[in-house]
Amino acid sequence: MSNRQPISTFLGIAAGNLMVAALLAPLALGLPPSPQLGDWNEDDTKLDGTPAGAQAWRQQRKARKEWNCYNYGVNKKTTDANGDPVRAHPGKGQKWPGIGRNITRAAMCTKVLARAKRDGLKNVPWNEGDPIPKLPKGQNLVALGAKPGPKGGGGDYHWWRLNGDGTWSHKRGGTKAKTTYTNAVGVEVAITDPREAAQRDGYSLCAFMSVNKDPEPDIGPLAAVTGCGPGEGRVVLSALVLSGYSDLEMQLDDIQVAQLFPALPTFAPGNEVPNPNWGGVPAGSAAGFEIFFDEAVPDKTPPMYLRAFQGVVEVLHFRPDLNAWGLFHYNDDHGLEPLLQDIFNPPLGACCDLNGDCELATPCTCDELGGAYQGDGIACDEVDCPLPCPQDVNGDGTINVLDLIDLLLCFGLPATPPCDTGQDVNGDGTINVLDLIDLLLAFGTGCP
Repeated sequence: MSNRQPISTFLGIAAGNLMVAALLAPLALGLPPSPQLGDWNEDDTKLDGTPAGAQAWRQQRKARKEWNCYNYGVNKKTTDANGDPVRAHPGKGQKWPGIGRNITRAAMCTKVLARAKRDGLKNVPWNEGDPIPKLPKGQNLVALGAKPGPKGGGGDYHWWRLNGDGTWSHKRGGTKAKTTYTNAVGVEVAITDPREAAQRDGYSLCAFMSVNKDPEPDIGPLAAVTGCGPGEGRVVLSALVLSGYSDLEMQLDDIQVAQLFPALPTFAPGNEVPNPNWGGVPAGSAAGFEIFFDEAVPDKTPPMYLRAFQGVVEVLHFRPDLNAWGLFHYNDDHGLEPLLQDIFNPPLGACCDLNGDCELATPCTCDELGGAYQGDGIACDEVDCPLPCPQDVNGDGTINVLDLIDLLLCFGLPATPPCDTGQDVNGDGTINVLDLIDLLLAFGTGCP
């Protein structure tokens, strides 16, 4: 049985809310934001050898890891109920199904654009081959790129934003915000045209959009998935993936934490290596593993933070020989990276998403796709995923006059509260004649 409320219960306040929202969202004037990279990246000067400096750097590092390309593009730092940084995705932070594998570039663009409209972004007229459009008066200009996700691969999206000096900047997933991209020969080049930067990482630019200079406060954080995200006081392992999506992360249990300590590198000057300055990793590619340990009173064990990648372990910890806290790099002489690879290889099973498609996923990834996990080791050819039924507006299992009434009461309005409980049948961000046609074509049928 559906728990959706009839749209009529909202009608008394809907018109008033829309008018108030219009009055409270004036457009700011002036140039787009400067890159302000220091507001998004950790400040290495905080590593001054003291525990307080190490803690401050670690907190900045955690925040930078959470905020992604969409946060940076719309210039909005989202937080959870506790005020802690949390990444955002288009569409009030909602997760949506079928956006990873087996998706075309065009479908990725359509899905992300429709959800960005829910956050108040607007399309800027542009066709492939056209010059970069002019900055909309009183707003910021952002560019959206997408790539397909063939079977066994993964689709992705990415955002760039226009700077006040006419250049562009971006933030790839949890990496540092920057005004450059890495070209084919590994050189950092200033972004003067987002199409060039997009092509380097395998994206194709599909749209320009405008966004209010002071984004609406409900550009949402990605809702937490129970049991999948980090918890307070927990040891959290992340598999770093440089993309618009969240990094994959898991909480470690006591046994897994105990396994870590024998695999930590030798913390001695003789095992130290130069800072590898990891970079040039294409978007969507694996970029190692990262661990944030719980925030106990700093002592020499465990380290507060570490990253393992390409045979090197980066560690934030106390060095007795220097009598100071800092960020150091060591040879992975005890096999930490292979161990983390083994730990981060959770069971896979069939995941039925709301499009009726199936793909192999972990339980947490399936939750993030809004799907139904069918069990560990279950193959897709062993399950029949139910087909989607978006025409069932009120979710009661039948497409009838009640669904028609709910849709018509929101006709011509954007898919925002109170018209965001199923009335946007085709998911394009607006309730219009296209949604009505879809509903009428399925009228009188039931849903699986």
